Amino acid sequence: MTVSHRFSPPAGMLWAWLLLLCLALGSVACHHGFRIWSSGRTVTVDDGVEVWSFLLAEEGAQPAAGDRGVVFYLGGSDGSVQSAMGPMAGLVMLGMRVVLVERRGIAPDGTMVPDLLFQSEDKATRIHDALAVMGSHLAEVAPSIPVLLVGASEGADI
Repeated sequence: MTVSHRFSPPAGMLWAWLLLLCLALGSVACHHGFRIWSSGRTVTVDDGVEVWSFLLAEEGAQPAAGDRGVVFYLGGSDGSVQSAMGPMAGLVMLGMRVVLVERRGIAPDGTMVPDLLFQSEDKATRIHDALAVMGSHLAEVAPSIPVLLVGASEGADI
C-alpha cells in the first residue's frame, strides 16, 4: 500500500524558495561566465537629494523589460547595494528586471557621503526615498508585471 501526501506551501514560502534558488544561481553564474552589467541613475527626491539606483542586465543585452517580474533590492546600513550585484545575477538569468536601490548618502562608487548619510537615519526618509526610486523604475513597466521587494538587514525592515 502506498500513501502519498500533497503539500502546498503558502505563496510567500514559494517566493522565499525562489529567491534562495536565484541567489544560489547568481553565485554560480558569476563564477562560470555569465556576466552582468549595471547602469546607474539618480532619482531626485522631494528635498532635492539625488538617490542612486542600479539596473542589472546580462552583458551585451538590453535591460530586461521586466516581463517576468521586477525585483527591487534594498540594502542594509553597512555599505553599498553594489555588493549584492553578484548574488542578484540569478534573477537576471531568469529574465527579471533587477534594480538595486541605494540609500541616500552612498556615492555611485560605493563610498559614503557622511552629511547625506545622516539625513537618512530615520525610517520614514528611507521609505520615502525607496518609493521614489521604485516609482521611477515602475513607470517603464506594465502594471500587470509582478513586483518583488527584497531587503537585507535594515533594508528588509524598510
